[in-house]
Amino acid sequence: MKGKGATRLQSPKRNIDFAGALPWLKKGLIAVSLCTVLLGGLMLALQWVNKDVEQLQVKAPLVHVTERHIREQLKQHFPASFFYLDVGDIRNQLLAMPMVREASVQKKWPDTLVIELQEEVPVARWNDVTMLSHAGEILPMDVQQLSSELVLPDLRGQPEKRQLVMRHYHLFTKWAKAFSLNWVGVQQSLAGWHLTEKSGLEIWLDAENAISGLKRLGGVLQKLNLENVESIDLRYEQGFAVAWRSLMEQADNKEKKV
Repeated sequence: MKGKGATRLQSPKRNIDFAGALPWLKKGLIAVSLCTVLLGGLMLALQWVNKDVEQLQVKAPLVHVTERHIREQLKQHFPASFFYLDVGDIRNQLLAMPMVREASVQKKWPDTLVIELQEEVPVARWNDVTMLSHAGEILPMDVQQLSSELVLPDLRGQPEKRQLVMRHYHLFTKWAKAFSLNWVGVQQSLAGWHLTEKSGLEIWLDAENAISGLKRLGGVLQKLNLENVESIDLRYEQGFAVAWRSLMEQADNKEKKV
C-alpha cells in the first residue's frame, strides 16, 4: 500500500542545440574580427596623421629674437604630436620672452609649427641704465650702443615706478601733440614731475595733479611766447609761475628764427 505524501515533479531535461547556435556564433566572431581590423586600421591611420611636430617656421623677420631663442623657450613642449600640441600654451610661452610683444601660433599639417612674432620696440631710456617698452617693461638691450643709434626720451624715477612713469609719459605726449611740443625728458620725484621739451623749455607739475595742471596750462599756452620762456611751474593751487629767458637768449632765438 502506497504511503501518503507529496509527489516531487521532475522537470524534463533540455538538450542545448549547438548546431542551431553555431551560425550565430560564427556571425559574432566575424563581427568582432571586423571591428578589430577596423580599430587597428583606425589606430594606424591616426598614428600616421598625428605625427610629431618637428618643423619650426618663423614668418616675421626678427632682429632681437632668434630661432635658437624660440626653440630654447619651447623645448619643454617637444616632442609633441600634432593633435596634442597646445598652441595656446605655445603662445603664452612666447609672450613670456622679454623682447616679444605679440605672438601668433598655428599648426600646419603634418609636422610644422608656424610662428609670427612682433618684437618689442624700445620707447625710452630708463635712468640711463636700460630701455623700456611701450608698457614700461625693462628690455634686455645695450643702452650704450643704442643711445647712439636711437633718439629716445630720457625717463627717470624710482626703480619700482617705471610703469607709472611710462603711463604718464604717454599722457604727457598726447597732450603735447596739440601744441607741437616734443618731450625729451620726463622725471618723477617727490618734488613732482619735471618735463623737458626739445627746445629746452622745462615744466614742473604737481605729483598728484599733473594732468589737471597741463589742462590748466593748455588754456593759456597760446598767449605765451614759449620761445622766450625758460620754465613754467604749475605746482600751485591757483595760477603758475613763469621764468623768462634772459634778453640775450631771447635775442638769439629771434636771430635763429630769422
